[in-house]
Amino acid sequence: SGCHEEKQHLTALSSDRNNNLYHIDKPSLIGALHLQCVGCHQSESGPTACLDCHGFTPAGEKRFKIRK
Repeated sequence: SGCHEEKQHLTALSSDRNNNLYHIDKPSLIGALHLQCVGCHQSESGPTACLDCHGFTPAGEKRFKIRK
């Protein structure tokens, strides 16, 4: 059946709140993207640290006590 269940839409995948996002045998959409992107970034000397690609949201800054 491929990578995704039939009739499963992007909105359903992107709203996945599963705590096990990087479970290798059946990754969520975000886990699959990270597995694909990070591997390519490593082989092509691209950015590999989280903050190289992602910025903190205001909620993340508050949670991790980031001061600007």
